[in-house]
Amino acid sequence: MPEDTKLARYLTPPEAADLTQLSVKTILKAIREGHLVAARVGNRVRIRPDALRAWLERAEGEAL
Repeated sequence: MPEDTKLARYLTPPEAADLTQLSVKTILKAIREGHLVAARVGNRVRIRPDALRAWLERAEGEAL
């Protein structure tokens, strides 16, 4: 299959947590609250890398 027709690599919540140095609980809370876009496929949750990046970029702009 040509490279441009392959599905993009989706992340699991533990993979997203590892990449961001956050807990899985924090990742799942962000998904549940609608801050982080994710797809549910059956009983599995998957996160697009660009959605994770966008969520982090939005968080950078928030005041502490």
